[in-house]
Amino acid sequence: MREKNKYARREKILANAMGLIAANGERGFTLKELAAQSDVTIPTIYNLLGGREEVILTSIELALHDVDELLKSDDALTGIERGVALLDSLFALLASNKRTYKAVFRTLYELESKAVSQAMGDLFTNAGRRFELIVQQAVEERDLRGALKQRPLAHNVVHATLGAIRMWSVGSLKNDVALARAQYALLVTLLSDATPKGRKKMMVLVKAPEALLDK
Repeated sequence: MREKNKYARREKILANAMGLIAANGERGFTLKELAAQSDVTIPTIYNLLGGREEVILTSIELALHDVDELLKSDDALTGIERGVALLDSLFALLASNKRTYKAVFRTLYELESKAVSQAMGDLFTNAGRRFELIVQQAVEERDLRGALKQRPLAHNVVHATLGAIRMWSVGSLKNDVALARAQYALLVTLLSDATPKGRKKMMVLVKAPEALLDK
């Protein structure tokens, strides 16, 4: 029972921490306010989670759990179509809780530490693996020639996607425009290695994001 109560208090503190970060930003986040909102003492927060940065990072990791699960998920689609659908699902997830996710990605880019670098590295690695699989499937389906290395192609897509998410998180792009940027980057990147069959498919798929970005 004691461990259960400890876990419940920890989860409540983390939920409140993410709410405060979303409301006030990372720089406006204090353990004093978190303790008051969570009805605990600052020493309790230290005992359960650690100091200010540890609380922020644990809150971010918790919020990014669903993103990681999405990247690991499987479906019936493969190759290029799977890549487009994955980006659709990712930006739909971000939009479903935009206040929290905007705070998460703003904080990841604003807070400088080894732990943050590790969190960003893990996110990039997980996304890179997923898009590398997508590129591999596109080669197997003969939509790509395989003349270009799979990992750089995949990583180019991830860089563009994280860049679009960053601009969305600071309010520079609306969700639909950020999604269009990511999908356009995916398709243009893959067009560089497309077979005639793949090029025909991708030129159809690229029309919608291109039209939105051309407004």
